[in-house]
Amino acid sequence: MNQREKNLLGPANESYQCNESRPHKAEELQDYIHFDKVPDENSTLFSSETYALTIIPKSYYEIKKPVAKIEQLHEETCFYIFYNLPGDEFQLQAYKSLIKRGFFFHVKMYCFVTFNGSRVADNSKRKITYFDYDKWVKEEAIVVFDQEFISYLKD
Repeated sequence: MNQREKNLLGPANESYQCNESRPHKAEELQDYIHFDKVPDENSTLFSSETYALTIIPKSYYEIKKPVAKIEQLHEETCFYIFYNLPGDEFQLQAYKSLIKRGFFFHVKMYCFVTFNGSRVADNSKRKITYFDYDKWVKEEAIVVFDQEFISYLKD
């Protein structure tokens, strides 16, 4: 048994009382904890004096985020989640919720837009409402509904 294993298993003095339900071998500990970057016994990458063994309970990796009812959140909260949690599953849920609420995502403008009427490239000037994430307000603009503008709208 190496020094790291002895440290994991408890104090090595005479007053130490053995608990039979506690694992006694490092291999058995793998059922209870996750070893992060443990070097090989013969490895020269880390010396035993400078290498700190990182022990992370397996339950930390198994934590499930609560299921949020995104549909019940205010649309401004959905905007916040979308723009501030990139790569998170909540970002995708917020995106889907905003799409269900009648918004389209404009890829070139990188914002959500909504408008009256259909999404048809008829070269007419129409008013859109878009969410300006820099100012954190809804703004209105007149745009030409041409093929280029329509091609950037995603739902």
